[in-house]
Amino acid sequence: MAQIVLVHGMLANQRSWNEIPAKLKTAGHVVTNITLPGHANLLEYLSTQLSDYVDEVVDSLPSSGPAVLIGHSMGGFVISQTAASHPKRVSQLIYVTAMMPSPKDTIAGLSHQAGTSLNAIRAEFKAAKVDPRALGYQPPGPADDAFVDENGMASVARHYIRCTADKILPPGFQDQMIGNWPGTTTADIATGHLPQYTASDDLADRILEALN
Repeated sequence: MAQIVLVHGMLANQRSWNEIPAKLKTAGHVVTNITLPGHANLLEYLSTQLSDYVDEVVDSLPSSGPAVLIGHSMGGFVISQTAASHPKRVSQLIYVTAMMPSPKDTIAGLSHQAGTSLNAIRAEFKAAKVDPRALGYQPPGPADDAFVDENGMASVARHYIRCTADKILPPGFQDQMIGNWPGTTTADIATGHLPQYTASDDLADRILEALN
């Protein structure tokens, strides 16, 4: 049994994981599914920074032992910074076609390198017919906060689930990020940026296979 924390991506909230939390719970794992600050509460929108994202994840970690953090899209940046800052509280990082930053990277910078935008992400949600209740605000503050790591993240096991038809974070860009972190294991799903909607059974299987 693993203690799992799910971290969503841009313009989303906890509902954007669709059926994945239920599938992981059915497999016997304990799952916490959070909504990041500023994504549901307009009072937090302008004040939210990357550190607030990390604090929200840390507050959700169990006291009984280290947890597995799973991040989708921008959520990969958040789980990376959490592991870098609190490596002893994280047993494994699982990236679902997600940002996997190197030191000094920013969310805005990685988005630019990937050639994506908020409008492209909105279009992806629309094409997948995502329930509007799964969508959220995107606070601007975290975008320019740099990833800071003093070798904490390197000590945490890392697994990356590549989505080979992703147009938001293209496969070549995913490979570039993975290549910056030797020792990261990988698996592939032949789908786009929202496998929790377009290939939920496959995604759940890949996560379950990856759990240490």
